[in-house]
Amino acid sequence: MLADLFMPIHVRISCFRATLRPCVAVLLFCATAFTSIFAQQTPSFSAKIERNNLSVGNRVEVTFTLREATGANFHAPQFKGCRVVSLDGPIRGGGFNNGRPYYQESWNYTLEAVTPGTYSIAPATILANGQRLASNSLTLKIKAVRVTTSDVFLVGEFDHDTAFIGQQVAWRLKICTTMDVQGDSELTMPDFEGFTAKTKNRFDTRPQTEIIRNKTYNVQALYEAGLYPTKEGSIVVDSATRRIGVVRQQGGLSAPVQTLLRATPAHVWIKPLPTPAPDGFAGLVGRYAWQVRTDRDSLRTGEGLTLSVHLEGTGDPQRFAAPVLALPPGLETAAPQVRDEDVYENDQATFIHTQTLDYLILPKQAGQFILNPQIIYFNADSSRYDTLRLEQPLTITVVPGPPPSSLNPDTTASTGARFGLELLARWFHSPIFWGILAFFVLVL
Repeated sequence: MLADLFMPIHVRISCFRATLRPCVAVLLFCATAFTSIFAQQTPSFSAKIERNNLSVGNRVEVTFTLREATGANFHAPQFKGCRVVSLDGPIRGGGFNNGRPYYQESWNYTLEAVTPGTYSIAPATILANGQRLASNSLTLKIKAVRVTTSDVFLVGEFDHDTAFIGQQVAWRLKICTTMDVQGDSELTMPDFEGFTAKTKNRFDTRPQTEIIRNKTYNVQALYEAGLYPTKEGSIVVDSATRRIGVVRQQGGLSAPVQTLLRATPAHVWIKPLPTPAPDGFAGLVGRYAWQVRTDRDSLRTGEGLTLSVHLEGTGDPQRFAAPVLALPPGLETAAPQVRDEDVYENDQATFIHTQTLDYLILPKQAGQFILNPQIIYFNADSSRYDTLRLEQPLTITVVPGPPPSSLNPDTTASTGARFGLELLARWFHSPIFWGILAFFVLVL
């Protein structure tokens, strides 16, 4: 042992190499043998279904497996009568089978049965070792579930039969049942073509009892959306579905029978707004209120004041166009600055649009001026155009400022420059400016 400790380093390296050579040889031999075995095996491509007889609403797995080759350009067939829930793959792996190594790639599809019938699933194809391989075909039989529409069904409904374009309406999805059901959280919602849609979170989900066609049902709301119509005419929403398990007694045990429910169609008629629209119409449709204030009621020529308008209502924010203020002669203004804007859901599960506009007003001459701003919107409840007005007009007093000749040119700007400075100050206080500044800081 002591002799080994004091053995020169070059002698130790020589001994290590002598020990390592047989190990390397064994590894090379195994690799060559495995490669030879794989080279002798023929690639195969097959399809397998978990079961080929199921009911509407049930799910099944279909697996395509390629063995002894690496695949490319995999093409799956169409799964008629089914909906693809998920795809897992390609999954690559290997191992030993009866002492022989193997390698495989697989694609696992989870399907949900939708339409009753007997279907043939065509072969899938894949490119392996320079040739196109095809799997075997499969047969799938989908049975209708023995649950009548009078036992359990979905209802999609609007809160209005008719509405105006741009008016907020509610669409809700309800389940009506006379039996015990076990539903998962999976809902397939419609695309709401013809609407701008927002999902609600504060609608009432408590179960209620309703009598429908002289029969008592347990009814529960599953989903609700606020919709703003974007086109005129009849609009139908009918593609919402839900997968549930209907509990039935079998031999004294409760066994859920899977089924897929489809909502009944819901219709709404969308009317155009009356024409001609009055001058100054802001595009809003619904119910609206406002608040108007100024940051001062007296100023000097060369100074400016801010008139703030806060709007709140049920209309579609995308249709709003900020109105141009009608000012008396001697006052001028620019386009308003949007200080803030929001859409929130109130306690009645109605979306409320809020927006605050700031108008910078600059006097061109001294005097007393009356401000009486107004906003025209369409009141969907009364079906007419209404105008938001002030109870009392605003009065502002403008007194002459120092004459330009008596001002120090190094510290005083002209009226036009003051207007520009006021606009620049508004820009510095806007979220757009700070967003751009933050972007450049992060980039640099």
